[in-house]
Amino acid sequence: SSPESLRALLDQALRARRPLALRRIPAESATIAGVREAIGKRGHVRVGEAPSHPVIELDKRWCEPGGGMSASRRSSIRRARRRAEEQGEVTFELLRPSVEEVGPLLDEAIGVEARSWKGEERTAIAFKPQWDVLFHSFAERAAAKGWLRVQFMRIDGRAVAMQICGEWKQRTWTFKIGYDAEYSKASPGQIGRASCRERV
Repeated sequence: SSPESLRALLDQALRARRPLALRRIPAESATIAGVREAIGKRGHVRVGEAPSHPVIELDKRWCEPGGGMSASRRSSIRRARRRAEEQGEVTFELLRPSVEEVGPLLDEAIGVEARSWKGEERTAIAFKPQWDVLFHSFAERAAAKGWLRVQFMRIDGRAVAMQICGEWKQRTWTFKIGYDAEYSKASPGQIGRASCRERV
């Protein structure tokens, strides 16, 4: 928010004496000059083009459920939805939690991710204590500002897919997704993402 706070943040990060990778920093950002100044002659700063990130433009077609998807994609989602409904009642939650609600909701979302292939490979948040602290801290701050979103797909009340998102500057930013591998035949990740986009 200011040159002073940027310098304080960089000083703290550079104390670790490890390489620092900052992805997708805008070319005109003061961060680049700040890093160069903070490092001085103690190190080297390399600036290059960052890969693009996926974006879905939610134009007027998305006013109708599935309107922005191709016919084959809509058909695939309908088939997956039918498979999910064979296992129980399918419901969706799009939540804008308060700071007090963040802890339990995030724990439930992290639990869903841990039941996916990420859990088997131990790359899920649940197996990374530092990530758990980071996500909880970030989510509480985002909730305090009113832009945290936590989304669930449930089958008979059980969370089988989740998304941790933020709604900021008229855009939805997806930070983490996950689904329960036990329900993989129902494609909960695909159904959940499609259904949540329809409701944003």
